[in-house]
Formats: sequence, C-alpha cells, structure tokens
Amino acid sequence: LKAPFKTDSINEVEALLENFAQNQKSSQFILDNFGHFRNSTIYIDVRAPDSAWKIINAMTKELKKIPWMEFEKNEVSKKLHISVARKNIQSKFGQIWNFIKDEVPSFEVAFDSISLLQHEGGRWIEKTEFTFKSGHF
Repeated sequence: LKAPFKTDSINEVEALLENFAQNQKSSQFILDNFGHFRNSTIYIDVRAPDSAWKIINAMTKELKKIPWMEFEKNEVSKKLHISVARKNIQSKFGQIWNFIKDEVPSFEVAFDSISLLQHEGGRWIEKTEFTFKSGHF
C-alpha cells in the first residue's frame, strides 16, 4: 500500500500506524486473475470494495502527514496486486506465464491488519503488524 522508503525515524511511522489501526474495522479483499508487469513480475489482481478503499485512502492521508514521507506518482493511483514471482524471472517468464495464464484463482481474504515490512538480507520480512480494532466485513 506504500512503496519502500528509507528512514531513521521508524518509530514515528510505527506510532502513526498503531494509532491508525486502532480506529479501523476489518474489510476484505478479493484476489482473482493473474496479470504481469512486462516480463519481470507476475501478480494476482486485488479487488477492493469501497470499505477497503476507505481504509487505504485514510492510511495514505495519515502517512502524508509525516513531513519527510515521500510518495511516488504511481502510489497515488494504486494498482493493487500481490506479486507471486518477480525476481530474476525474465528468462523463464514465457514458460511460467504459459503454465498459469489460463488459471483463474479467486478467493476472499480478510483485510484486518497492516504490516510494516523491513528489507533485510535481500528479503522483505515483517517488522510489525498493526491489527485493526474490531469488527468483520
């Protein structure tokens, strides 16, 4: 929901997200269909109902209150997706795409928390999870 950023003030971000999450009710996402960005990333589309978009937009608005937080142009009009293959797949892209292109994954998942990820040792790991206060979609 937010592109990677560097900071020495992660406590500020964590405090903001903790406070934000305490005021949210769960929603849902619908995951369906495969797509790709060029031949470098294969993803599953994420469809968000209005209730989820309200949370996403509110979180973005809150993060923009942090003076040093920058947002790229593509973060304003978000293409929600979950990357399933993205690192060094160019040489095998055609083979992977042909294997999955006719598959139509479709399922609902709860949107009941936000995770702050940290890049460590060449991988993204969950640093902190902020669970929404209550309620279900």
